[in-house]
Amino acid sequence: MGMLLSQRMEGFSMKNDLRVTAWLEESGIAYDEALRERLDALCACVRRFNPSLSLVSRGDLELLWDRHVVDSLSLAPWAVGCIEGGDLVDIGSGSGFPGLVLAAAFPEWPVRLVERSESKTGFLHNAMVAMELKQVTIDCGDFPRATGLDGAGVVTARAVERGAVVVEAIAKRLHGNARYLCQNEAGASLDPALFHVEQIDDHWTQAGLRRGCLYLITRKDAA
Repeated sequence: MGMLLSQRMEGFSMKNDLRVTAWLEESGIAYDEALRERLDALCACVRRFNPSLSLVSRGDLELLWDRHVVDSLSLAPWAVGCIEGGDLVDIGSGSGFPGLVLAAAFPEWPVRLVERSESKTGFLHNAMVAMELKQVTIDCGDFPRATGLDGAGVVTARAVERGAVVVEAIAKRLHGNARYLCQNEAGASLDPALFHVEQIDDHWTQAGLRRGCLYLITRKDAA
């Protein structure tokens, strides 16, 4: 299932790989060979299906590790504390980033992927099998019609159309202590009377290993 390290790390420096290892291990997440092999399998599936499904841009295809895998892994330290609080729900899972990456990092954590495209849902099924993930379920349809957020401990939605609309729809459906790891600037505009919104400026952001922003969003009326 694995690839040669030189292939895996194409475009990604050993220095950055050591940083990722250290930062994940600080949060109790093992960045070991088993995880790397699962992530290699995801990248191989993206390359295989990209010509027909346009999962990522051509420019990103040979830089999957640093532009997509590591960006997705940067969410893991902010998700780790919620494993006991409910499922991970990833909206608009598309190419598997970050949903399948986080599923690989936490192979015992129930993960629900929501994707409206039937063809991309098929890709996700193939990738899930290749990654040997047993805890992932996939719902085909639009959010929130396809699935709600009942039972969610963490919600993600990395690259979705009508991002501001999706941000608002997710925020309205958060409940209890669920946290929304929001990678859209629209997260900063949520009503401060209803939501606690924290902009994350951590090691990953400062090193340029996270693409764009990250907001940690929770409800203020959480029990």
